[in-house]
Amino acid sequence: MPIPRSAPWMALTTPGPLLPAATRPLHTPAAWVSVVLVGSGALAAFCVNAAQHLAKLWAGAPPVGFLTEAEADAAGCSSGWISSAAVGVGTGAQAALALQRGDVQVWVGWDTVVASAENRGMEFSLLRPAYFDKMLGNAILCREDFIKQYPEAVGKVLRGISKATVFGLANPEAVIRNHWKMYPGTKPQGTDESKMMAESLRIFNSRFDGLKLRPGQARWGENVLGEWAGIATIAKQSGQLPDSFDPGTVYTNDFVDAANSFDRAAVVRQAKDSKW
Repeated sequence: MPIPRSAPWMALTTPGPLLPAATRPLHTPAAWVSVVLVGSGALAAFCVNAAQHLAKLWAGAPPVGFLTEAEADAAGCSSGWISSAAVGVGTGAQAALALQRGDVQVWVGWDTVVASAENRGMEFSLLRPAYFDKMLGNAILCREDFIKQYPEAVGKVLRGISKATVFGLANPEAVIRNHWKMYPGTKPQGTDESKMMAESLRIFNSRFDGLKLRPGQARWGENVLGEWAGIATIAKQSGQLPDSFDPGTVYTNDFVDAANSFDRAAVVRQAKDSKW
């Protein structure tokens, strides 16, 4: 697969022989991992108990504790009260059962899986460490040899992603109905269309809310050094990267023009007019 999508953490730490001098346009500006506790107001109960455990759902989440001492203090917890341990709890009903029984107190899972659990009636409190909004979601990876041979293809792929993002943000319901039309097997079972759409929108928006351009950003796919540096700092602190690592070497903005060379207003109109 010449142009895969990857979490920025993997983009930073992928060994050179596997991905030599790769370029990485940004795909998802916001982190797509959700850190949740069961119930509303659950954070207070979590903070007052000693020796709690941080359950990590390994779904591309970076191998570093989300609740470091600094973030624990920022959240109002005494960091000395908290220890963490990675516990595989799976997804769906298995994860829900582990949370309901109290086997784990915190669930780290990707946004759409948490949204699916909410559709099943679970209530969560979202835990967002101080640095969380500065993290990135996904990047597009590509080998330099492929770029040199097929630069136009790379630009077209990125432009297609950008156009699909604009379309989805403009009319989420159209995207869902289009998807059901093209892939009937993905449509939920049932007769209550409004309920199926509401639940599908919860899942869709849990991801697409993170695709919106951040304040000050005007173009899709544009990388910001400070954001990559923030992730690199966490990686360095956890021993995943050497202190000498330069985060400015892992991405490129060379394809940002190609990714944005389309009429956004026309795509929005197309989305609004979609009748599927």
